[in-house]
Amino acid sequence: MNTRHLLDPELAMIFDQLQVSTVSLATLAVTRQQIAQQTALINAAAPAFPHLQVSQHHVQGPAGAPDVRLLLYRPLAATAPLAALLWIHGGGYVAGSPDWDDQYIKGLATELGCCIASVDYRLAPETPFPGPVEDCYAALQWLHGEATKLGVDAARIGIAGLSAGGGLCAALGLLARDRGKIKLCFQAPLQPMLDDRAATAAYEHPFAGEFIWKKAHNEFGWSAMLGHEPGLDGVSPYAAAARADDLSGLPPTYIAVGAIDLFVEEDIDYARRLMRAGVSTELHVYPGACHGFNLLAPEAQVSKAYRRDLIAALRRGLGIEPAQATSQPALMQQLATMLPGIPTQDLGRFARSLSVTEPYGLGAGSLHQDGVPRGKLTVGRCAPGGIYPGVAHDYQVYVPQQYDGSQPAMLMVFQDGARYLGPELNAVCVLDQLIATGAIAPTVAVFVQPGEQGPGLPIYGGSDNRSVEYDSLGDAYARFLLDELLPVATQGLNISDDPAQRAICGLSSGGICAFNVAWERPDAFGLVVSHCGSFVNIRGGHQLASHVRQAPKKSLRVFLQTGENDLNIVFGDWLNANHELASAMTYKGYEHQLVVGQGGHSLAHGGAIFPDTMRWLWSKKKP
Repeated sequence: MNTRHLLDPELAMIFDQLQVSTVSLATLAVTRQQIAQQTALINAAAPAFPHLQVSQHHVQGPAGAPDVRLLLYRPLAATAPLAALLWIHGGGYVAGSPDWDDQYIKGLATELGCCIASVDYRLAPETPFPGPVEDCYAALQWLHGEATKLGVDAARIGIAGLSAGGGLCAALGLLARDRGKIKLCFQAPLQPMLDDRAATAAYEHPFAGEFIWKKAHNEFGWSAMLGHEPGLDGVSPYAAAARADDLSGLPPTYIAVGAIDLFVEEDIDYARRLMRAGVSTELHVYPGACHGFNLLAPEAQVSKAYRRDLIAALRRGLGIEPAQATSQPALMQQLATMLPGIPTQDLGRFARSLSVTEPYGLGAGSLHQDGVPRGKLTVGRCAPGGIYPGVAHDYQVYVPQQYDGSQPAMLMVFQDGARYLGPELNAVCVLDQLIATGAIAPTVAVFVQPGEQGPGLPIYGGSDNRSVEYDSLGDAYARFLLDELLPVATQGLNISDDPAQRAICGLSSGGICAFNVAWERPDAFGLVVSHCGSFVNIRGGHQLASHVRQAPKKSLRVFLQTGENDLNIVFGDWLNANHELASAMTYKGYEHQLVVGQGGHSLAHGGAIFPDTMRWLWSKKKP
């Protein structure tokens, strides 16, 4: 067989340099050891996924069998019940582990924003059928039974797997249907190993199976799984799903396979039979693709198409909203009304960044917990003063229950205070818990609203004073806080005057404002938190990065957060601007962090990580 001419050109360049060894009982131990070593090296060098929680569980196995190990991947900040996917690794039924797929699963969990459980089923030939599929069922049963505790929507649990894992996925779908205890919402057997009869001498395909997984591999894998040679009568459909007589009642199914994969015909036939059984079925056959092509050459165009199609199918099957919504007419109309001068090009860009569906939510550290002492909020209004004549400012002051005035309290000032008090961040709940646990000392917080009347934004227009106050460089807003608002808001409170005990925080224009106040008055504020900070040329803020590089170093500790889908409009590119400021701070030796999420111009990511941000911010007495 010579099918290299059918191989996708981008894949061919990889396979010209690839050597595939034969797998047999004699070489299996060495093969497994090599896979384990490669897995350890890859995972050690791989990037971190700090927004994911990865935990190991050992769940009750089949009767008389050992517990089943699985790795659970869950977005840290998620609060609403998530869709969940049980993932089954490949390896010809004889090799592999959840650790093998670790980076791949982290990528899926991140892109989908769902929970994924990756099962470590027992391998053949030591554990032939039914052990592997029963282990998978045990993992599925645990995921379904513990759904509430895990924050999983039990009605949105699907299964998926690759290669042998795809075969087990299809078998598990049949097993779950027939046992009738767990209703799956979706299944995705990918490049699945479905039919042992394709491993017999009677089966030949003239143009499939030359690369990666060959007929000799297939015969060994099936023999190990079945405990006897493949193709005999009486093989259970829970071992080889293609043996099932009845495919009706299975969940919606997505199957993807390469056109020169050894499994292409059995996969196409399984999809055909699913359709004839009335099962909603989507089949993708990728030209020029062999078995495992997407893992061996992930940057090839055919691999990118495979991943794009898979992500879309998983979103539909699991009921997950797309990561980014299109611009909504209602939002665009609202922006056009609020900002009458906004250019048409910016209107769409602004709307897209604001309408990103964020893969983040508040965790337990941002929600009220019984038994945690609650601080008190009081409302105030700062009358117009000399710095912003005719402009009043509303504010609220938080005082923790633990404050008794005997010791100076730490201070934190929030711009756009109502946003930080709202459900996007729940600042009061965060402060209550951090103070109660001793993570931070008692802290008084002042939540300040910008002035309601003013000229709005340059170019865009508007009617408030926010841009004048927040986007302008210089010390005007710092003087307003220190000379006019804070003396009134904190009257009668014992507040530390140590800048290392005083923080300032803000979102968007409030983020650059927070940094600028500390920059102008490092004697008053030594700690800064900026969410999606507008370090762009609205009113000259793009100059701050140069100021940081050229001015003498100041005593500041700074936390910056932005998103991959943050604004990119006439005033500048928010993501690049935050990177530029962080680069300047690195150059100058400032202690700082820059955290970039997947979201847009919002407080969703900043809110999700706010408890950890606060721990970092206050982790040292002095910046």
